[in-house]
Amino acid sequence: MDDKYPTGRGEDAEHPASSLIHRTDLVLAALIIGIAAFLYYATSTFGEVAPLLQQGITPAFFPRIILGFIIALSLFLPFEHIMHARQGKSLDEDRALRIKPITFITALFLMTVLVIMPHLGTIPTMVLSCALFPILWGERRFGVIALYAIGFPALVSILFFKILKVIPIPGVIGYIFR
Repeated sequence: MDDKYPTGRGEDAEHPASSLIHRTDLVLAALIIGIAAFLYYATSTFGEVAPLLQQGITPAFFPRIILGFIIALSLFLPFEHIMHARQGKSLDEDRALRIKPITFITALFLMTVLVIMPHLGTIPTMVLSCALFPILWGERRFGVIALYAIGFPALVSILFFKILKVIPIPGVIGYIFR
């Protein structure tokens, strides 16, 4: 038996094998579900579009789908340690490490994207994000980045703007792409 995992199933002394729910993940899941539930409720305050002006889905439909997925995935979070334990790993080992600076840089970049999107427009912002995020994260195959930066926004545009009839934010530059 390995000293690192006394039970032989990947659990450490702080989280024995009998623990069905990981307490830290339970608190995190509850927090995520609480925020998502509040945001789901906030979608009920969205104004209704007159039937004459409706173009596809209602304004609350897409946010509710995303929030539903977040809530569903969060329900599995307190039990994730069981899967890792079966593989001989512990979630708490990686959590002892400091958060890498790229995490904060990515969060800052995401906030910047949110600020510039109303001005730049949905499609140009998607293209810019798809080009810059991989570079930020260390990708250096510029051909692959270019293909992704053009292909992914094109597919998203077809799905949401053409099929689901969601109206994009045109922005200043976005009027060129209409």
